[in-house]
Amino acid sequence: MICPSCGHEIDDDAAFCTECGARIDQPAAPEPDEPAPAKKRPLSVAQKAAIAGLVVALLAGGGGAGYYFGAYVPGQRRAAAQKLADERAHVNVRVKIAVSADGWDTATGASRLPVHVTGTSADGDVDEVQYVASDGTGIVLIPGTYDIFVAASPIAADGSLFDVPSQRASLTVGADTDVDPDSPDVPATPDEVAPLPDTDYDSTGDVAVTLKPADMTTVTDDQIAEAKRYASQDPQAAAGSADQLASSATAKRDDAVTQKKAAEEEAARKKAAEEAAAKKQQAMGDLVSRALSTNYDDGTRSDGIDSTSFKFDRKQTSNGAGPFLDHRDGFWTVKIYSGDEATSRAVALYAFKQGVGSSLLHKENWPSIDADGQGIAVVGIYGSKDEAAAGTKELEAAGIPYDKVIFTGPRSGTSGRV
Repeated sequence: MICPSCGHEIDDDAAFCTECGARIDQPAAPEPDEPAPAKKRPLSVAQKAAIAGLVVALLAGGGGAGYYFGAYVPGQRRAAAQKLADERAHVNVRVKIAVSADGWDTATGASRLPVHVTGTSADGDVDEVQYVASDGTGIVLIPGTYDIFVAASPIAADGSLFDVPSQRASLTVGADTDVDPDSPDVPATPDEVAPLPDTDYDSTGDVAVTLKPADMTTVTDDQIAEAKRYASQDPQAAAGSADQLASSATAKRDDAVTQKKAAEEEAARKKAAEEAAAKKQQAMGDLVSRALSTNYDDGTRSDGIDSTSFKFDRKQTSNGAGPFLDHRDGFWTVKIYSGDEATSRAVALYAFKQGVGSSLLHKENWPSIDADGQGIAVVGIYGSKDEAAAGTKELEAAGIPYDKVIFTGPRSGTSGRV
């Protein structure tokens, strides 16, 4: 027969249900032609009390009561304990990790950091991508053991990308699933076990991610596309934000490449200028050495006077042998060397002997001249800058390095011959 209380199948002659302990009333077999029963009188209080006592005595000593208290009730608590353990094994845990990156702040519009989570939980294998804000929050897991690593670079609000670290971090989210049925925390029945609220777990001591800004000049289109793809899959991302961030990243990369190219070109120009200056300085040193070691006596004068020096001194005087100079407007000159007077004279004499017309000007006699020392050896005095530039060809042909073309200012507004 079927127990009318719980529906469990029991023996036909059972007095109590072996599953739930309910008493089973067996119907009496009807007798044929039995006269109608006489009307019963209601039970008195004393009779009811006696019957109740009898029932209690029967339950206390009967097999149905033993099953109820000895098997059914403990079974219900064991089922409740199992359900509570299952709830604990599936509780949502909000995991916080340590994450740092200069210039990356999700509160100002940056995309969240995509992290790949693999491992095992009560539900089996886990392989998914979750997203972390710059404060380290965002990962939600159930108890289990996991590996966490960065899937791709986030995109900062200004378009910056970051190098993706290759390190993996292990994480264990624990749960107390060994529940004692006799614990006071366990309800009497499974139906009384309530769902558990989400919990928080600070794992900053176990998982730390440090992002370093990427060299934007080396960032490729594929890297930007990868960062955009992950950003667009973030369930919390605003519509269109991934496109905007990717555009900013492209613009920042292109600008960085342009600036790097300009810096490289400037560095190359600077290096070339430094090398040219060093080469010129070396050549000038060689010129000075040659000038100081040259014998200027060409032996053309019978009286033994150095004719080269004589001709040079005569050319530098104002006795009418030198060129006519109008000092009111000034002139362009080609400077060979500037320094002390003796060395300047030697250089000027050397150029003169090489057949290049030379002059020796002194700063004290021409205050506006660009001189670093007492004298300047110059070759040619010209009426225009173009003429002076053309005069440098004469120096180059003679193998004499020159310093620069300068403007020789007027000397007291006078005229004369030098």
